[in-house]
Amino acid sequence: MTRHTTFLHLTDLHIAQPGVPDAFLSTDTSATLAKVLADIKTYDPAPDFIVVSGDLTNRGTEPAFEELKRLLDEAALPIPMLLALGNHDSRAPFYKVMLDQTENADAPYDYDTVIAGTHIIVLDTSIPMQGHGALEPGQLDWFRGRLADHAGVPKLIVMHHPLMLDEDPASEWQGMTLKDTIALREVLQGRTDILGILCGHLHHDRVSNWHGIPLIMTGGQHDWIDPIKLEKGRLCQTSGASIAVGTIRSWGLTVAFMPRPEERKLVSDMTFQELVAKAHDFYETEAAE
Repeated sequence: MTRHTTFLHLTDLHIAQPGVPDAFLSTDTSATLAKVLADIKTYDPAPDFIVVSGDLTNRGTEPAFEELKRLLDEAALPIPMLLALGNHDSRAPFYKVMLDQTENADAPYDYDTVIAGTHIIVLDTSIPMQGHGALEPGQLDWFRGRLADHAGVPKLIVMHHPLMLDEDPASEWQGMTLKDTIALREVLQGRTDILGILCGHLHHDRVSNWHGIPLIMTGGQHDWIDPIKLEKGRLCQTSGASIAVGTIRSWGLTVAFMPRPEERKLVSDMTFQELVAKAHDFYETEAAE
């Protein structure tokens, strides 16, 4: 039987700070991640690597990253795990807790590596205090340089925010800005060595053919957002989580989604404007305290 390269795609872990109530968490994300990691340990054969595409924590605090580190250390998976940052994360606490690094703590967390014959490029699309994704000066040049490396090795791109599908400025809040979507399209256009782009952010499973490149979004570990209602501007959240299994063959990438067993109970239903107002009131109250 042919042995293909396999990997797991996790996203939107939203790990909370233990003991601190969080109005923007609808499920026990620590318990969910612990179960997922325990399941992964039983996979035979084990995947070659694991990708986690951002929103590692829900509030980006040091205690939240310490909780994430505890869960990962306890699981002790003997599998390379590549982490990306999302809009709910904060760079300085991440660098300090997860990497034991305090220098250049505001810098984007961009890096690349080759595992099992796959060149994985992780691009930090998080912007402090913003929900949408964007690139900072210098990141696009860094990305171009990495694409030029490891010629002949198929490439997998990881970022938290999905690229815009319709290039409509009104939908920028759902992912990357229009400006950076176009910039990345121009950089990637015509390339035949891109296996796919892995992302999260919108809390449901979705596959798009983005200018000839598979754009793969996985639902994540927090909750599930109804994609039909999302198109109408409502964020209808139910309990539930999923991971994706990627298989890399000589001709390209296959992805299978694995929903976690859940009762899909409704936990929230609001418009995007209502969410923004709720967040504003919540953070104003927290700042006052």
